[in-house]
Amino acid sequence: MAFVGEVVLSAVIETLIDKLASSDLLQFSRQEKILADIKKWENTLLKIHAVLDDAEEKQLTSRGVKMWLDDLRDLAYYVEDILDDFATETLGRKLMAGTQTSTSKVRRFFPSCCTSFTPTAIKFNVKMRSKIEDITSGLQDISAQKNDLRLAECIAAGRPNTTREILPTTCLP
Repeated sequence: MAFVGEVVLSAVIETLIDKLASSDLLQFSRQEKILADIKKWENTLLKIHAVLDDAEEKQLTSRGVKMWLDDLRDLAYYVEDILDDFATETLGRKLMAGTQTSTSKVRRFFPSCCTSFTPTAIKFNVKMRSKIEDITSGLQDISAQKNDLRLAECIAAGRPNTTREILPTTCLP
């Protein structure tokens, strides 16, 4: 049963990595000055994803690894919720911009970067800044724990990329 859970977790992490690289999110994150945070998230998730196979194996014998996977799962769903909030905000701003294209001659004199200073956008930015900091901190903690648990990156064959000691063979008469 744990195997199914880790396959789902791996798929969620892959989906998050794809969302973090999407053009809409990158454009939104540039406008909101959070591109550096988004790139850090993507990098950290790529490194975490690389050790999931090893963590799946080790969770059967290590309670610490099992707890780490549970914490990672919770954080992944939190990141997914925030990215959905970003997508919703982006869509809302696009719709608002479409309805306001011909509302005023004065508005044309302001650059498009200044039109996102609406009360709703400012409130969203304040609320999201706190969540962004929480996620960044959470990812840093998960990544540090990954190293403490000595989880190894897995190569294409699905085995951890660590050297294993080969025990000498003996022949007993």
